[in-house]
Amino acid sequence: MTTTHSPTVYVADTLPPRYPGVWAAMKQAFLVAAVETVILPGTRDVWVRDYLPTVLPSGDFVQFRYAPDYLQTESGQRSITDTTNIYAAQGWQPQLSEVVLDGGNLVRCGNQVLLTDKVLRENAGWPPQLLVQQLTRELEADRLVLLPTDPHDFTGHADGMLHALDERTVLVNDYRREKLWPALRSVLLDAGLDWIFLPYNPYRNINYDDATGVYNNFLRLPGLILVPVFNKPEDEVALRQLEQIFPKHRVLPVLVQELAPAGGLLHCVTWEY
Repeated sequence: MTTTHSPTVYVADTLPPRYPGVWAAMKQAFLVAAVETVILPGTRDVWVRDYLPTVLPSGDFVQFRYAPDYLQTESGQRSITDTTNIYAAQGWQPQLSEVVLDGGNLVRCGNQVLLTDKVLRENAGWPPQLLVQQLTRELEADRLVLLPTDPHDFTGHADGMLHALDERTVLVNDYRREKLWPALRSVLLDAGLDWIFLPYNPYRNINYDDATGVYNNFLRLPGLILVPVFNKPEDEVALRQLEQIFPKHRVLPVLVQELAPAGGLLHCVTWEY
């Protein structure tokens, strides 16, 4: 086991009442691994990864505009959390960006930041080259890598597609049955990245909003990996594979059947600092 100090994990106060089973399993895992947690008050939905600020390599924060296209309905607008009081209570003072971007669409891989090309559509008023330059600067990155968006994911988030293992390798959903894969493969090769496939089986889900069968949206902390499981045969495969990939981590399953139909998993409902 690694002895690296774990960051504090933040979750929304809407998570325990809406998904009590998931929160109970997460809470137990955090207790076992001695991970400090904070429940943020005054939230309107559970997806803290998307609306809390992005932590930069310098240690500063940047807050992108949380105005995703899938929340433009009246009910969607009501679900957006006003983070002003949260930031005041925590003493956070993020830099404010004009760019529309969800935190779940950011995967940092060394000095590169990977995100889907949905960011171009959600910022259509920006010339693409200028937008890329702006984001590269604001994210303190050397390069921005635009991935093709998974057409089946209404959020268009990168963190449901892949996870950065290190600066040269990503863990990616086993998309080899998907039309998306050739384009995604080409982008990864162009970025100089290798990949390892993780199990991926959403094929019996009732609709594309459901994240059941997606294992890449796990939470990785120093010494601890929390893996979403679904009572599927692939659960055991994913757990054993992640144990081999992260031999110095404790790999713990979290049954997420009550959460997955909402379209997000463990990385989505957590934020660490």
